[in-house]
Amino acid sequence: SATAAQSAYTRTMPPNLPAPQKQGFYEQAWDQASQGMTAEANNPFNTFLAAEASMGLGNVARADSLFKKTVQLCPEFAQEVTTASALLPELAMESARVALVERNDTMAAIAGWTLAVQLDSTNIDANFYAGYFSLLRGDNERAMPVFRRILAMPAPPATDTNGVERRDVPVRAMLGYGGQLFNQERS
Repeated sequence: SATAAQSAYTRTMPPNLPAPQKQGFYEQAWDQASQGMTAEANNPFNTFLAAEASMGLGNVARADSLFKKTVQLCPEFAQEVTTASALLPELAMESARVALVERNDTMAAIAGWTLAVQLDSTNIDANFYAGYFSLLRGDNERAMPVFRRILAMPAPPATDTNGVERRDVPVRAMLGYGGQLFNQERS
């Protein structure tokens, strides 16, 4: 029910609550909100709580989908959803970092960066890393459209050396890929 889900979600809020306890409360909130959504499919509060619990559990894609459904069910929730969902791109970036650094899972990292781009198309870091690691994996089909997006964005100032490098990599990759295609055509 929404009341039980809200109660479990509220217990995640103390700032010094240990992470394992928070995880348990997020799981309880998710379970209760899911049951509430099953019992009352048109109750936006259950859907909103399920989205917040999903965010706490690190399931960014599910949270995004449930936030959108909340607004579909009740447009009056738009401001709350906008505020709550503002953290989703950052959470997607963090999930990509964890996948890469802690699990050495480049595919999951690329999926996280791709999700971050879907949530915020102006996120240059997410665009860059999704393209760069796709390129490293030899996946030009995924890398080249990402690099085209980066190159279509405004150029960084010359004093932004990190930004300049992040444009240089796509330029070199696109030129190299173009050369490969040209050579294939000639063969």
